[in-house]
Amino acid sequence: MEIAAVIPAYNVASTIGDIVESTKKYVDTVVVVDNNSIDETARIAKEAGALIFKQPIQGAGAATRLGLNAVSHDYDIVVTLDGDGQHIPEGISWLLEQMENSHADMAIGSRFLNIIDDSMPRYRKFGIDVITWLYNIGSKQKVSDSLCCFRAFKKEVVQNIEITEDGFGFSTEMLMKARKAGARIIEVPVSCVYHKDRRRNSVLNPVKQGIILAWKTIYWRLKIDG
Repeated sequence: MEIAAVIPAYNVASTIGDIVESTKKYVDTVVVVDNNSIDETARIAKEAGALIFKQPIQGAGAATRLGLNAVSHDYDIVVTLDGDGQHIPEGISWLLEQMENSHADMAIGSRFLNIIDDSMPRYRKFGIDVITWLYNIGSKQKVSDSLCCFRAFKKEVVQNIEITEDGFGFSTEMLMKARKAGARIIEVPVSCVYHKDRRRNSVLNPVKQGIILAWKTIYWRLKIDG
């Protein structure tokens, strides 16, 4: 069984080398999609042993789309994780183990499943709760964390789901399309790292981003489930 990891990366030169090195222990190939970074992200990732793809269209969705399309036909399972150090690569083995044991098509990390994590900023927890509620309401298949992008997919899921969102709205778009297609989705508890300096956690304005994500979730619910 061949496994690839896809890591969207934007200006994460300070962390990407360690992330690639750690991720290589659990997968056969690491793909880093440089999302038009202006620092040394691509060079450092390549030196650490990753395959590099360039995505000039800004956004996590655009970068993830390119990475998944690049590996979906050659690997049995694809794992996605962030390049900023928020996701802990050591969790890959746990994610894959639970996916195999459950005979699932897709495993998504949850920061709230059987885990009490006081390090997450309250504003972020509130936003995730709202968007996850919008994702869950009226659905038989519910999740506790719709926005965690530490995920694993069988290649059939990747091949049958088209990501159209360039921004972070892809996170719920993918879940809803997989749910609509009948994919068996499980949640796996994962731990994440949050920095005291909010700027290291995300370069996006949290209020603006939260409003956009809420609207995108409503949009896809109406389009797919409506």
